[in-house]
Amino acid sequence: MKAQIKEIAFVKQNMRFTAVFLVLLLPVLSSADSGYWQQVVNYKLHISLEKDLRTISGSIEIEYINNSPDTLDRLFMKAFPNAIQKGSYADQKLRKMNDFSLAELKPEQEGSLELTDLEYSQKFYDKVVLDNTIITVSLAKPLKPRDTVNLSFNFTTILPSPHNLRMGLQQNTTKAAYWYPQVCVYDRKMGWVNSQYINWGETYGDFGEFDVSITAPEDEIVAATGILENEKEVLPDSLKKILHISNFTKPNDEWPKFQFDSTKTKTWHYVAENVNDFAFTCSNDYCIDSDTINGVEVVAYALRNKAQGWLTAVELGKQSIETFSETMYPYQWPVIRILDAFSGMEFPMLANCGGEGPSPRFSYLLYHEIGHQWFMGQVGSNQVDRPFLDEGFTTHIEHIAV
Repeated sequence: MKAQIKEIAFVKQNMRFTAVFLVLLLPVLSSADSGYWQQVVNYKLHISLEKDLRTISGSIEIEYINNSPDTLDRLFMKAFPNAIQKGSYADQKLRKMNDFSLAELKPEQEGSLELTDLEYSQKFYDKVVLDNTIITVSLAKPLKPRDTVNLSFNFTTILPSPHNLRMGLQQNTTKAAYWYPQVCVYDRKMGWVNSQYINWGETYGDFGEFDVSITAPEDEIVAATGILENEKEVLPDSLKKILHISNFTKPNDEWPKFQFDSTKTKTWHYVAENVNDFAFTCSNDYCIDSDTINGVEVVAYALRNKAQGWLTAVELGKQSIETFSETMYPYQWPVIRILDAFSGMEFPMLANCGGEGPSPRFSYLLYHEIGHQWFMGQVGSNQVDRPFLDEGFTTHIEHIAV
């Protein structure tokens, strides 16, 4: 009888959620008959993470497809690491709130992103102007509706240390978020969504494809958005066996013995389709656990000295994928990666988390960050204009998973 009551309660809760979900989606659904459109942006990046684990340098190729009815004479791109500097717009905002955390940064702790070698693709643009966290690219030729423009840049990003505003280097773990020059969204409601980054709003990007090659020191374990195309090369079965989480729940003197050559590098090749952002996290201290649920690979990356507390991470991830898929709609991607990265933050196919279990707080954190994959990741809501949609839905569904 109790089981039946619990099942009825769950069905009612599910129906209420579905009703609210459909109400909020009605404007989108109804707009399909009134010429709804989205831009498409595809990226190809070849980058290197230097030995300092903060400096990222390389090249980016951008294919921008103008599905709008408007002719565009410029594009706007994000340079969000520049927010983490003394005197930035974010710093000015925080000072008004009596928060001097950015004002007190030393130069060597700040973040930055700059385009380099601008003559590399001058035939595509007339002028490039940087205003703190926003780059304006004036196109050499107006981009008409249904036309495509291809841009190429070299760039260098320095992540802050310690990490700040969701990105940076902390205790030998690199969190590369908002790290590349991403094109701002041009949408039918707001036009260009090119607000300065002041730690308000999270991921809001156009959907597209990412082809990203990340060259890093050989001892780094790199987890990112997308499918790891060369897994057999960079993470062969023999290495995965050594790095399995079960090997690190023992006393330290019983851990497997292995060694990397930190003077060498290897390249991790990730490809992602139908995503609105790309992030990666890496450490030379990760161990790995994995399983599958409904065809989705669930991979957990735990810091080795916290392996015991992360033994439940994959199971919690499987519960999340299964429950949220049944409650809302099926998870759309082939993998979800859950990382011990000192704090919680979501990106497509990647959930940075912190702490360790078993504890209710640890469970809720994983449910929450994985739950963001639905509204933030797969619906792609505007985090600048209406952040409450994603946070509200995610907070609701994390309780369903309990």
